[in-house]
Amino acid sequence: MNILYLLSQVEVTGAETYVESLANYLSSSGNKIFIASDTFTRKADAKIFKVNLHQRDFKTRRSNIVEIQKIIRENNIDIVHANSRASAWVGHFACKKENIPFIVSIHGLSGMRLSKKLVPALGDKTIAVSEYIRDVTMKDFKVNKSQIELIRNGLNIDEVIERSKQEVKSIYKTEKDFLLSYIGRGTGPKKDIVLALVNEIIPNIKAEVKNLKFLFICPGTLHEEILSSINKKNKDAGEDYILIDDHKNDVMASLNQVDMVIAAGRSAIESVLLNKPVLFWGESLFGGVLNDKSLPLALESNFGDSKVLEKVYSDKIAKEVTKAIKDNIKLDASVKSKVEEEYGLNINAEKVLSLYKEVIMKHNKEVLEEPPPILLYHRVVKDNIKDSVVGIYVTEEVFEEQLQHLQKNNFKTITFIDVSKALKGDKTLSEKNIILTFDDGYEDNYSSAFPLLKKYNSTAVIFLVTGQDSNVWDSTKNEPGAKLLNAEQIKKMFDYGIEFGAHTLNHTNLTEVSKNQLLKEIYNSKIYICKELQIPVISFAYPYGECNKMAKEAVKQLGFEFGVATDSGPLNFLKDLYQIRRQIIFSHTSLFQFRKKISKWYPAYKKLKSKK
Repeated sequence: MNILYLLSQVEVTGAETYVESLANYLSSSGNKIFIASDTFTRKADAKIFKVNLHQRDFKTRRSNIVEIQKIIRENNIDIVHANSRASAWVGHFACKKENIPFIVSIHGLSGMRLSKKLVPALGDKTIAVSEYIRDVTMKDFKVNKSQIELIRNGLNIDEVIERSKQEVKSIYKTEKDFLLSYIGRGTGPKKDIVLALVNEIIPNIKAEVKNLKFLFICPGTLHEEILSSINKKNKDAGEDYILIDDHKNDVMASLNQVDMVIAAGRSAIESVLLNKPVLFWGESLFGGVLNDKSLPLALESNFGDSKVLEKVYSDKIAKEVTKAIKDNIKLDASVKSKVEEEYGLNINAEKVLSLYKEVIMKHNKEVLEEPPPILLYHRVVKDNIKDSVVGIYVTEEVFEEQLQHLQKNNFKTITFIDVSKALKGDKTLSEKNIILTFDDGYEDNYSSAFPLLKKYNSTAVIFLVTGQDSNVWDSTKNEPGAKLLNAEQIKKMFDYGIEFGAHTLNHTNLTEVSKNQLLKEIYNSKIYICKELQIPVISFAYPYGECNKMAKEAVKQLGFEFGVATDSGPLNFLKDLYQIRRQIIFSHTSLFQFRKKISKWYPAYKKLKSKK
C-alpha cells in the first residue's frame, strides 16, 4: 500500500512524532510511505515533500491542492491521511479530484469556524485520539458515531526506553537537587502555561522546596517574553534554578534525569513509560497527579490537551505540585500498565492499518460496481495474416493505436493481482482501470506486444497453455500453429510486471472432458507456472471461453481467485468471480469498435444483443 501523510506545521509537534512512529511501523511491514509537510524534522522511513500546507490564503491553498494531486498521481498513492486542520482542507479537495480514499486524524480541538461548517473535511473516516475529541466532533459536525474511530496515538515503547539510555551530555541536577520538568511548546496556547509556570507557580514551589530546580524541555525556540521572565526570576533568586534544555541530549535522555514531570499528550505518555511521576496539564485543563483515580480523565482529555477549557489558578496548581513533591509520590504500576496497553504502537498502528483497508475496500467495491473493461487478445503480429481463418490477432500498428487511445484517455492497466489486492484493501482502484488479457501465451506476446506495453507503461495478464510448444488446436493449412512462449521469455515479462495465469495443459475444452481429466488439465498448468515463477497463480482462463458448474468448482477448489470466460457471466463480475466476462479483440476490430468495447455500457449491450 502507498500511503501519503499530510501535516501542516512549522515547529515540532506531537502529531509529527506520531506520524514518524506510524510511518516507520507501516514501512517495516512492506508499505511505501510518503509525507508532505511544511517542515518535517523527524527520521521517518519515507519520501518527504516540502509543501507549505499551513498557509491559509486561497492562492496558496489552491496551488497546494494541485501539488498534492501531483504527488498522488506520480506515486500511485492508495490512501491519504491528514493530521492537521489545514492539511485536511487541502487533502479533502485533492482526494475528491483524484477519487481516492481520505482519512483525517484530529489530535486537538480549535474553534468552530464558518470554514469548518462549509468544508468539514473529515474524510471517508475520521480518527479521534481521545474520547472527548470524538464526542465533540460528533456534536459539532452532526456526524454518526460509525464515521469516527477512536484510535489513540501509538508510541514505540521500546524506542522510548532505548532513547532514554543514550549518553548524557548536559547534566541538569546534582544528587541533592529535586528536578521538576515541564515538556511542551512555548508557543500558541501553551505559551500561557509556560508564563504561568515561570512567573508564579515555580517561584511559589521554590519557596517551599529549597532544593528545587526546574527544567523546560521545549521543542523550538522559546518566546522572548518567556526567556526574559526566566532570566529575571533566576537573577532575583541569585541562582539559575530555572533551566532550559539545550537539546544536546535526546529529549528522552534529558527526561531520564527528571524526578517529576508536568506534561500533556504524548510527552505525558512518554514520561509514564520512563516510570516518572506525572502531573498532567495541557491546553485545556490541569488534571493534577496521574493515578488510578485521574487516569480516566487523562485518557478522555489526551492528558489535558482536549477538554472544556478551564481557567488556570496558579496558587492551586503550585500547592498541588508542592504537595506531590513533599509526599514523594511515585507512579502507580497499574497506571503504567494501562498506559502501555492503551498507547502501544503495535496495537494502534494495526488499528489504523485496518481502517485504511476498510476504507479502501469500500471505495473499491463502489468502483467495481461498474467493472473495468476486460479485453481478450491472442496474438500481436507485424503484418496481417493472409487468408486467416480464425482472425484472433492484431497487428503491431493496431495494438499501438489502441494503447495510444488508452493513454490519451487516462486509462490505467491493471491485473487480477491488482484486483485481488483491491478486494483485500491493499490497493486503490481508479475509475479508469482496464485489464488487458492474452490467451494461450504466444511467442509474439514477447516479441511484439511486450515492447509496446513497456513503451506505454502498461501491463497485462497472459494465460498460458503449458503442455504445448505451439498452437496445435487452431492450426490450419493456411495458418500453421504459432509458437508459444518459452520459460526465459515468461520470466523477463514477469519481472517487468506482467501477470501470468493458467489456461490448461493442452487448451482442452473443459466442458467436454471427465472430472479427472479436467482437474489434471487445470492443476498441472498451474503447477508449471508456480514452479517457474515461484509465486502463487490466482487467475485462470477457460479455453474457448467455455465453462460449466464442474469447471468453475474445480477452478475454485484448486485455489484460483478468478476464472475468466468470454461472452458469459454476470455484468458485474463481483457477483461471480469464476465466470468473468471479456470483450474479444479481432484482427478486424476497428478503432471505433475498440472504443465501444472499452465503454462501461458495452457488456450490457452485447448481452442484450445476444438474446435477440
